[in-house]
Amino acid sequence: YLASALRSAGHEVFGLNPNNDPNYASTYEMACDKISRSLKVVQPELIGLGGLCGDFKFIKDAMQIIRNLAPDIPVVCGGGIISNDAGFVFKTLRPDFCIIGEGEEILVQLVNMLESCRQDYEEISNLGYWKNKAAKFTKQDFTYIDIDKRKFPDYEPFGIDEMLDKFSMAAQYLYRYTRPRPRPMTIVTGRSCPFKCTFCVHERGPKYRVRSIENIIQELAFLYERYRFNILVILDELFAVNKLRLKEFCVAINNARKTQGWDF
Repeated sequence: YLASALRSAGHEVFGLNPNNDPNYASTYEMACDKISRSLKVVQPELIGLGGLCGDFKFIKDAMQIIRNLAPDIPVVCGGGIISNDAGFVFKTLRPDFCIIGEGEEILVQLVNMLESCRQDYEEISNLGYWKNKAAKFTKQDFTYIDIDKRKFPDYEPFGIDEMLDKFSMAAQYLYRYTRPRPRPMTIVTGRSCPFKCTFCVHERGPKYRVRSIENIIQELAFLYERYRFNILVILDELFAVNKLRLKEFCVAINNARKTQGWDF
């Protein structure tokens, strides 16, 4: 989604997928080699990192590798690991910037500002940055555009074809043998969660929003035509909360099987 937003705004995007390669002795060795080679080839002007809380060690290692090899390139960090505990994670991992919540518009604003050599970071909502060696956080505003108006995610910079061929055998036991040549594709049909359980991060932050079934089917049509996936993985945190919407989704999928020959 971030790559799609940046490209739509006229920026060049390069991706690195440092996962699921069995040709290394350790994950750290894989990260070192892939990040160092990517830095030499791409020579980026801004580096983005992100993930969930379970990715803390990888992001910490990646930050160290980047700082050792390219200390002058700014790094922006996002994802659940930031949104759920921005103060601690930003001060501990020490990227140059962090984005709290959904990142599409915020990242484009930040890149545009850096490109114009301005430093009026307080103008950008949901942003963390450093000022006089102190961490600063701008106002939080989780009012986003209609989720159906978001550009479909752009997987091309991240080696998606190779991942489709190898990912399930490298990582996912759940559907490894459901097809002779499993090609799992992911889709997000909604963001956040409708509940506010006190033990969960969704007690705060962006509200729950879902995409229309028509919008979902449009993306699936594009993905199936381009990638010919044969397993669909829905990444929503709580996909089946609305039974009526779930039925509408199933009817639309079955209709597309008949009319468009979808086989997954």
